[in-house]
Amino acid sequence: MKKNKCVPLILLIITLSLCGGAVFSGEKNHKTKLKYLNTYSKQTTLACDDYSLSIPSYLPFYNDYDESLYAILSSDLCNSNKYEIIWSAFKDCNGQHYCVSSFFSKNSVTNNLRDPIERSFEELYETVTLTNNIKGYYLPSQCFAYCTHAKLFWFSRSIIYSIGTVELKGKNATRSELVKAAKSFIEKE
Repeated sequence: MKKNKCVPLILLIITLSLCGGAVFSGEKNHKTKLKYLNTYSKQTTLACDDYSLSIPSYLPFYNDYDESLYAILSSDLCNSNKYEIIWSAFKDCNGQHYCVSSFFSKNSVTNNLRDPIERSFEELYETVTLTNNIKGYYLPSQCFAYCTHAKLFWFSRSIIYSIGTVELKGKNATRSELVKAAKSFIEKE
């Protein structure tokens, strides 16, 4: 079967729009209101405005950081259908690649969009099995001018979740850490 050359470009655009919103933009002129939450201490929910946001109970490579980690999120992306959280050792991190240690996001997606995204993920990403036979899609870190975060995506009904982290101990360890984090979230949902 001949692969469509546009699929990777379309997938990249969709992935960036779903998992790279205002918190990750790093734009200096962006007017996003950041909420600096308490120092991360393995809590499983974070509060933002009137919402209690569920997060994985396990965070990749958490014990590798000597300093405190801050859970940072945008009040623009803070509701029960969509949120993005970054963890950083720096209070003033705006989502730039050099200061984000991990991230987690939840986004609603329509079924018309879910099916093509999932087919593209199956074609382009490594498939891993999560809790309850849920399929996860792993994208390792890629290095160009700088290294991107390794990412794991999965679907639950009309929601796409993503979790990512810096690659600290090689591809296999990173994949295992992301799978462990995803399972810790799925098991409590």
